[in-house]
Amino acid sequence: MRTTMSEQPLSVVTILERAERHHGHKVITTAVGSARERIGYAGWAGRVRRVVSVLDGLGVSAGGRVATFGSSTARHLEVYYAAPCSGRVIHALNPRLEADELSYLMNHSSDEVVFADRALLPRLVPALATASSVKHLVLFDGAEPGDPEIGDLGWIDVHGYDSLVDSAPTGELSIVDERNAAAVCYTSGTTGNPKAVVYSHRSIVLQQMSLMARDSIGIGEDDVVMPVVPMFHANTWGLVHAPLATGAALVLPGADLSGPALAELIVQERVTVTAGVPTIWTAVLPNLSGRDASSLRVVMTGGAPVPTALSEGYRRTTGVALTNAWGMTETSASGPVSTLRREERTRSEQEQARLRTSAGRTTFGIDARIADDAGKVLPWDGKSTGELQCRGPWVTTGYYNDPRGRDGFTADGWLRTGDVATIDPDGRVWLVDRAKDMIKSGGEWIGSAEIENELLTHPQISEAAVIGVASATWSERPLACVVLKPGATADADELSSFLGESLPKWKIPDRIVFVDEIPRTNVGKYSKRELREMFAGVVLP
Repeated sequence: MRTTMSEQPLSVVTILERAERHHGHKVITTAVGSARERIGYAGWAGRVRRVVSVLDGLGVSAGGRVATFGSSTARHLEVYYAAPCSGRVIHALNPRLEADELSYLMNHSSDEVVFADRALLPRLVPALATASSVKHLVLFDGAEPGDPEIGDLGWIDVHGYDSLVDSAPTGELSIVDERNAAAVCYTSGTTGNPKAVVYSHRSIVLQQMSLMARDSIGIGEDDVVMPVVPMFHANTWGLVHAPLATGAALVLPGADLSGPALAELIVQERVTVTAGVPTIWTAVLPNLSGRDASSLRVVMTGGAPVPTALSEGYRRTTGVALTNAWGMTETSASGPVSTLRREERTRSEQEQARLRTSAGRTTFGIDARIADDAGKVLPWDGKSTGELQCRGPWVTTGYYNDPRGRDGFTADGWLRTGDVATIDPDGRVWLVDRAKDMIKSGGEWIGSAEIENELLTHPQISEAAVIGVASATWSERPLACVVLKPGATADADELSSFLGESLPKWKIPDRIVFVDEIPRTNVGKYSKRELREMFAGVVLP
């Protein structure tokens, strides 16, 4: 017997059309410095259709890649939708990358056009000199003939965004096979060139639907959603798709992601759901003190372990603790989410805080397991430790045009995440560390994240990162890099004694180094690679 159900294709087009028809009065707010630009979904969708016509006029091929290089704005979002809604592929570039990295990405993806913010031209223009596939550069801020910031790009034609869009007719949307590419995002590339993950229309629609579930973050019509996560980062975690589908209002923070600016948006726009990496929320928290942030119901974070002190700081200040989530580019940024079950919400505040530090349980659609080095699947007993592996309809099964990724998947099709974890009997995932960040000391494994989290509970510490360095006796020992809060006076002996209250002696770092700042990757995570290079010559006893 075969189904009688229709096989209506899942498409980003349906998200756009639903926003236009059902929620046309809802508003996208873009922060432009201290000012705000507002446009309703209906008017915005009309502009998206004209951007489709612009892409046609520029000769971008069917299935062609459309790159963007800018901050989170309504204009950027127009292109973000116009590309997949016309059978093309959106490729949001990371504004923090250097010219050689940008050139590699544009050439690997075969980008045909780049839409960019003028402020980012000093970084982009040198990359375009070797981006052979790019034929057009469109500036969101407008372009003038002989623009000195651009110079002579030879084969690349330069255009102003509004002049193209305002004069364009309405373009035709195109629903393609749901398995076709809609977006391409690149991994952070901490160990070589980034690898390309290609999201389909189907995977995007299903992933953003998971964000509407109550056991996830439950985005709905009455929400005001502010994605602080940038648009290049794992498809914005789906947070520019679910609001349009449900009719939630959308707030885009623009170029200023400072703590004061984001706090102002939360308070002024009555944001209910927001998401970003932990370093963002560390900067925002002091700027919410004494202000009315009662609109918040979800402050989601991911990309790095969440210190209990930070999460509880939000609970005390805003009434809402941080919602920890785990994901990676390969999983469309979605996997487990640390929401609490009803019976868990009746437990002590201390126990609830502990549960929130986990990665959480997987949302419906994602399967998770842990396996040892030999590939043996381990039990969910809260004790067994192994590599976290995932599969699901929005989890990649490979990398685009890149043979390096073959070792990243098991023979039976599961993604090998490179994260070490345990899973308890309730299905809650507890991350131990990245496999490459584990420290092997005297035959015993030490998780750097555990030490970092304990350090961050000290009232005088603002940042902490732990790496393994060579040891003449133990092979490796932990070394901690610590940033103190302004005016703090803690020394290494004090911090070692503090750690001794919660950690066994063999896990306490042999050396604690005070630094002004900890280097970060281009997505805001601590760069353990750079720290290991900085301390490569250190040999502890």
